[in-house]
Amino acid sequence: MANFTKGKWVKQGSFIFSSEKPPRLIAETIRIGLSYGEQQANARLIASAPRLYEALREAEVFTKVDDRVHFKVEQALALVHTVYTEASRSEPVECVEGKE
Repeated sequence: MANFTKGKWVKQGSFIFSSEKPPRLIAETIRIGLSYGEQQANARLIASAPRLYEALREAEVFTKVDDRVHFKVEQALALVHTVYTEASRSEPVECVEGKE
């Protein structure tokens, strides 16, 4: 079992918080030498980590042979695609309490 903060992570600027109340700081991506755009892209990627982990876990579970394999693998790959698309966007994916 992975030892990380469970639940959805949300991006606020260059900071990533847990979705629990009160939010806990997971990470920040402010670094000297990185452009603002690169900091934001890193924050989006980090914020998507729990969903990527879940998609990979689902893909692993459903690659075992049974009559639902094809359908479940397609679902997991669709989730991977969705998360990748969200992490690649230049717009914020989600904000903490409507702030960005």
